[in-house]
Amino acid sequence: MPAIVNNHNFLYFDSLIRNQRANSILSFIMATYHSKDNVGHVDQEKVARRLIDAYNLFRNDIRKSETGSGNYPGTIEKFKKQYTLGREFGVWTGKDLNLSYLAEKVAKQEITIREYLSIALFNFVEPVNQKMINPLKIVFEGMINNGLDTIDTNKVKYFFEQNEIPVDPIDETTGENKKNNNALNSLYDLLENTVFFTYNAENKTLTYCFPKPLNEVIAKFNTHYLCDDGFNLAKTEIGNDQEKYCQYLLKDVLHIQNKWEETKMGNCLDITLHPRTDTTHPVNQILYGAPGTGKTYSTAELAMAIIKREPFKLSASAEERQQILAQYNRCISVGKIVFTTFHQSYGYEEFIQGLRPDTDSSTLSFKTTDGVFKQIADRAMSDGENNYVIIIDEINRGNISKIFGELITLIEEDKRWGEPNQLNVTLPSGEVFAVPNNLYIVGTMNSADKSISLIDTALRRRFSFVEQKPDSSLILDLSLKKLLENLNNQLVKDLNSTDLLIGHSYFINKSIDDLPFIFNSSIIPLLYEYYFDNRKKVLSIINSVLGSDKFKVIDDNVGRLRIEEIRQ
Repeated sequence: MPAIVNNHNFLYFDSLIRNQRANSILSFIMATYHSKDNVGHVDQEKVARRLIDAYNLFRNDIRKSETGSGNYPGTIEKFKKQYTLGREFGVWTGKDLNLSYLAEKVAKQEITIREYLSIALFNFVEPVNQKMINPLKIVFEGMINNGLDTIDTNKVKYFFEQNEIPVDPIDETTGENKKNNNALNSLYDLLENTVFFTYNAENKTLTYCFPKPLNEVIAKFNTHYLCDDGFNLAKTEIGNDQEKYCQYLLKDVLHIQNKWEETKMGNCLDITLHPRTDTTHPVNQILYGAPGTGKTYSTAELAMAIIKREPFKLSASAEERQQILAQYNRCISVGKIVFTTFHQSYGYEEFIQGLRPDTDSSTLSFKTTDGVFKQIADRAMSDGENNYVIIIDEINRGNISKIFGELITLIEEDKRWGEPNQLNVTLPSGEVFAVPNNLYIVGTMNSADKSISLIDTALRRRFSFVEQKPDSSLILDLSLKKLLENLNNQLVKDLNSTDLLIGHSYFINKSIDDLPFIFNSSIIPLLYEYYFDNRKKVLSIINSVLGSDKFKVIDDNVGRLRIEEIRQ
């Protein structure tokens, strides 16, 4: 009988194999798939025997009890005791052990077990005291109501207590909860193995990582049976029909098997976006400045400010920086932020679209492969309510015309898809493509590097330029702070340029005792570049800023200048 009509007086999952439920379900699928004969018939005895090998892959991680799979002998009798778990999660469409459509895709490695479980849990409902609940929906609602994006087992238990749903079985004699947490641990193990969460093994917490906001995901839940008479309705519509149960359980309403995208963007003409109303950040901007001014460092904070639609500001403390980086890395993992670096060999094929060898083909053939920009543009196009960011480090190191191609027009603010003058182009593959107005481009540019081309004039007018200046206020050592200020003042005076300066990052968290290392490894090489290897000029500026009897300049004529501490 499907779990949908098995009533309990507490949150219930099959009692077997509590701690490695995802691996167990995967074992059912693979053992069944490899037990088919030539006409597709599945032999139950073969499945039972093959499960021994499958369980051995994770035997040390599961509990070893008389009924647990740690002692699984591979007999039909033992297999039938574990059969319920496979039925509850839609592995088989009936007693003949035919794999469900989605389980077959797992066996063929077309989707992962994480994606399979995510789909099943999204639809999974069970009756507790003859009222239908969806455990995943209860967890998601609890996270929203309590303002959480990270949870642990105690939080999950609290969510069910808020809904007056027992998580432990009731002792029929005393009427009290047995408090064994078996079902709670089973649910937590399942949540850990979905695409909705990332697991932190150190503190055993789960952090929400799905690319769509929780409130949008909750709106997608099927509430057909989550009503007052849902239990009787399920008994009437599904009853003991396992095939109908699988059809209900494995409906991919979130399009998870399409890698979490609601729409595979085939033609932007089918998608309507609204004009951008939030102008906190320009859609195209470049952070530029001298070496060491924190351009790349700032991109994490800037990207998160764009995602959150907040003004940009640097972290005030190391703790705040770590929190930002955790959010930033989470956005990267779900595809809302992409980081890439331009270089002389970077091309249109890597950025937009190109041909790549088809490794799945038995003959030499090629297939069209989307580049990093087109991939994130497609994701942003299909999720118009949220902002996406692509960060291009060293944007002026690439051949801009070669890399951007027809994007040179599409990235303009008023030509973005959703704006009044929206435009699209046809790519060489024949695909219609546009750049959505919720995709932000952030570039970085080293203004001191004259050995590479400057930004293309056509591209320059499409970007806002934000200068990153040396900021001596970030340097704690007063001697180093004063030295940097004197050095940059002297450089501006000598070179008549604010591009050829020294950034503060070389001196962050350093003391005056670190000066020889800072100068010899970083500052002096830059000065040689700024003064075109003019040794006398470099020596002059070093002497003018040292201003201390603690250090001296070493000139041995067979190498570059360097400074050393004067030994007393």
